[in-house]
Amino acid sequence: MKKLSLYWLFLFSLMGKTLWAQDTLRPKVILKTVPTTLIDPDNTLTLGAEIPIATRWSIYQEAGWGNAALSPWEDGKKFASKNNFRFRTQGRYYFSDPYSQRGSWYLAAEYYRKEVFIKENRALGRDCNPATGGCAYFEEGLVKTRRRVSASHVKAGYQVVVPRRLVIDLYLGGGFRKLLVTNDAEEGTINNWFWNRDLFNFRTLRPGSYETTPSITGGFSLGILLGQRNPKALPLR
Repeated sequence: MKKLSLYWLFLFSLMGKTLWAQDTLRPKVILKTVPTTLIDPDNTLTLGAEIPIATRWSIYQEAGWGNAALSPWEDGKKFASKNNFRFRTQGRYYFSDPYSQRGSWYLAAEYYRKEVFIKENRALGRDCNPATGGCAYFEEGLVKTRRRVSASHVKAGYQVVVPRRLVIDLYLGGGFRKLLVTNDAEEGTINNWFWNRDLFNFRTLRPGSYETTPSITGGFSLGILLGQRNPKALPLR
């Protein structure tokens, strides 16, 4: 009788451990932040949310805002005002369970948009001749510029959940981007000549609609998984 009692005690103990080991997190949403955008030249505080829509599919949305006063690169003298906005809409497919401590690789397709609004004091040439580039005179003026970047990317990434629901997401990808720059400078003015010196026009403020160019994206995000335990019962045999 004593041996039989010990046998049942051992069996229930083993079942309890097995049931505990099979507990999983049933995620409802993953709240994320992207630390690298804080030190971007067009810096933003960026927050996002990933929502599972099926076993291996999810939708991710992020948005961010920042200005020159919060930038580590600006001294507040170059621009009278600069505000940055960005958002990203993404669909993901995971190759295995992305909410476990083993993690999972994934593929994602996304649309990305960044808007930069700048107010800048600038010497503007008046009564300029477009043929020669000469101007009758120059005067100081406040110019409002808007720079819009639109991009589409395909990414490969790896996401893992570490103890206490912390989520680490690493990714790298590429695609194409389109740049459009406009300002409210009056017609017949010539803007600062040094705009043409920007490499590949990535950082240019010169008005124009630029050709589509290749785009590379990469980085990481940190998040917290919000969900509930989902115990899986084992049938007795």
